[in-house]
Amino acid sequence: MTEPLIDRVESIKSVAHHPGAAACDTTGRSDKHMGNRQTPVFYKACFAIKSLLVTHDRGRHRTAARPRPGWRGHSLRIEYLPMKRSITSRANLGSSARIIHSQKPFTHRIHVEQSSLVAVWKGQSCLRWAGHELLVRPGEIVALASEQTFDVIHIPCPRSGFFEAQVLVCADPVVKAFLERRPRGRRINDAQLIQGGSEGLLASFRHAYAGFDEQLQLPQAIVTSRLTEMLTWLDHHGGYFATSSNNQITLRVRQLIGSDPGAIWTATMVARHLAMSEATLRRRLAAEGSHFQQLLLDVRMARALTLLQLTDLPIANIACEVGYSCSSRFSSRFRQRFGGSPSDIRSAAAFEPAA
Repeated sequence: MTEPLIDRVESIKSVAHHPGAAACDTTGRSDKHMGNRQTPVFYKACFAIKSLLVTHDRGRHRTAARPRPGWRGHSLRIEYLPMKRSITSRANLGSSARIIHSQKPFTHRIHVEQSSLVAVWKGQSCLRWAGHELLVRPGEIVALASEQTFDVIHIPCPRSGFFEAQVLVCADPVVKAFLERRPRGRRINDAQLIQGGSEGLLASFRHAYAGFDEQLQLPQAIVTSRLTEMLTWLDHHGGYFATSSNNQITLRVRQLIGSDPGAIWTATMVARHLAMSEATLRRRLAAEGSHFQQLLLDVRMARALTLLQLTDLPIANIACEVGYSCSSRFSSRFRQRFGGSPSDIRSAAAFEPAA
């Protein structure tokens, strides 16, 4: 964990100018309490670093610097706090999410229900579908069409050990309003990498992402405007989203189960909600190459993976959220689906320098 922070511990710049670093004396007082001695103590401590030790303290990574033998002064301590996973939604607008993990690459399947934009900041993301493969590098944005399924591999950055991405989901009402402007690009049917990303494009993405910040409490019209700006950038780069179609019975079943994945869903219950017989439901699903039990499992496991990656809810709570009262049974299903246990995902929590 210390490699990305300090490549050469003898170099003062790798520590003194690192954001989030805090100087402390041997009694534990922070730099803001050290008065006029702050600057000399800070620099002496940086010069004195000889080795770094990583310890764990109540879930926080703490890097302690030890002074050289014989030097009577102050030591330096740099703390890492867990990066916050997050997911925020607003009705009829969409949602934003932050994906963070620091484990070895693994493949998982995702079903994109609504048009989405994903910006990768650290590491790489590899998407595979129908014989195609797309690699998204840091600073690039990929557009994912609704109603599509992808195999995704998140590859942590070899230098920092982290993968980080942000997701913007555009709800159908926003997409539909933009389509009334008659975009000039081509409809995105699966995935499209936005080539030649500029600072303006990335700034617009961050601006739209910040619009979902609950603390800002922005009016709906402002958030809509920011999302529309991102869709305009997408059209400028040759593509546009279409609204979701409700013609496929598979999609309607997914949406119904996804409205409450923890409910006790049966084929009979779903058929009743869709105003058809169970036999008709199963026949139509088979015609689209789907099976009810597999759809139920896919929706539940996809929601579980989302909650594990984007929230800090306890695993037992997530199991209940997706319809499993027994955590061990949930873990078994999850491992069968993704090749790893829920704790493997959760234990890969990333850390960032404390501000």
